[in-house]
Amino acid sequence: MDKKFFYVSSLPRTGQTLLASLLHQNKNICFTPQSQVLACLYGFSEFKKNNSIYNNFKHEVAFDKSVYAFRNKYYNEFTDSQYILERGPWATPYNRGMLASFEKKPKFIIIYRPILEALASLIKVEKPNLNIPVLQRCQNLLSPGDAFHQGLLSIQGCLKEDHIVIYYKDIVSKPKETVKKIYDYMGLKFRGIRTTNLDQYKIKGIKYNDVMLNGIPHQNLHTIRTDKIRARKYDYKSILPDSIIDQYKGADIL
Repeated sequence: MDKKFFYVSSLPRTGQTLLASLLHQNKNICFTPQSQVLACLYGFSEFKKNNSIYNNFKHEVAFDKSVYAFRNKYYNEFTDSQYILERGPWATPYNRGMLASFEKKPKFIIIYRPILEALASLIKVEKPNLNIPVLQRCQNLLSPGDAFHQGLLSIQGCLKEDHIVIYYKDIVSKPKETVKKIYDYMGLKFRGIRTTNLDQYKIKGIKYNDVMLNGIPHQNLHTIRTDKIRARKYDYKSILPDSIIDQYKGADIL
């Protein structure tokens, strides 16, 4: 069965785990965690450009076909679903170049929440176990190459492509209408979803190991409320440093 891919660009803490739980009610849809495939493809690309052993004997056809086959083999094992929502900053300039090897006309799904809201939500979860100052953590997340910067850069790229925008506020306030919008974009018939008695995120029985990520404690980062859907509102002014708020209060691109 050929798999059909859609590429999700977002910031952290934008309702993706909840949205995945809703979408996974259809066993033919898989909303991936942060893409391991993208990280591997980046490694392959850098190897091809910079490795002296490869450049000493360039068999491009063998290399390129193997890399192309890697993604398909990975997802054949990863999930039995046909429709893959592949989550990662696929539309940054570098990553978009790699994606061109797989897709002539990729389709993108943007999931968006205002920057300061998303950042405050993440810091609120991390702060009880955070082992660095909040200001430093915010600066790291927003610096080039890190999660928020890469997410914003990819979203900007998506806006130039075939895309839809899904807002966090709609996921939590209008979940059925929001999921139907995604179904319509994917060309699938929507038959409804349940919004209570939700399942925690897992794929083939595998769950997130929310302990550490890049040296930062991440306790229960991907645990959702299962009895009902509700918005979590944060007063970001009470969570984020003033300098971060001043710097990014006008930085939203949607």
